[in-house]
Amino acid sequence: MEENEVRHPKNSLELLRWLVFEPELLKEYSDTVKGWKARLRAMALPMLWIALGSFLVYLFLLALIVGLDLPARFPGQFWPVVVQAWGERFL
Repeated sequence: MEENEVRHPKNSLELLRWLVFEPELLKEYSDTVKGWKARLRAMALPMLWIALGSFLVYLFLLALIVGLDLPARFPGQFWPVVVQAWGERFL
C-alpha cells in the first residue's frame, strides 16, 4: 500500500474494530470523510450495531432472570422435587 493511500473499512463492524483496536487507522479514515452526510453515516452505522447488540444481550439476560425465577414464583407449575431443590439452593 502506498504511503498516501488510506484504507477504508469494508463494513461498520470493521469500523467498530478500528475504534477499539486500531485508532491510527480510524484517525486516517476520519480525515478522509468529507461532508456531513458521510460523517453521519459513518457514525450512525456502528452506533446501530452497538445498540442492537446491547439490546440483544439485555433480552437474553432478562429471559435468563425470568427463567431462573419461575420456580420461586410459580411452584405449582413445577415438579415438587425441582421446587424443593430450588428452594434449598437459591432461596
